[in-house]
Amino acid sequence: MNVLEIAIYALVLVPPAGQFDCVLDHLKSETRCTNGVAVVADGPEVLRFSNGVSVTRERNGQLTFSNGLTTHFEITGWLHFSNGLSLRREPARQRFRFSNGYICRSLETDHATCGPPE
Repeated sequence: MNVLEIAIYALVLVPPAGQFDCVLDHLKSETRCTNGVAVVADGPEVLRFSNGVSVTRERNGQLTFSNGLTTHFEITGWLHFSNGLSLRREPARQRFRFSNGYICRSLETDHATCGPPE
């Protein structure tokens, strides 16, 4: 999983108080987000967040959250989370838009940002 995915899950797991960034620290093999979340990869398909939640991408692409959060896709392209948030990819702009108005996008391969629309 990449830093943009980490930023997306960080937004879903920790309600944002404003814009935040997530940056991969290659020396520590850890991603730190300015919303207070730190994340380590436990294999290629598991992320362990500092708040105790793990996110696993199953072989079928389904996401499993250790806190019981669930997801489902709609035919319209929206991914819905059981906590009320939804997101969809905006292919033309290579970013993800959330139902709360936030937008997450990659700045570099090791840096992503999420925040209200510009």
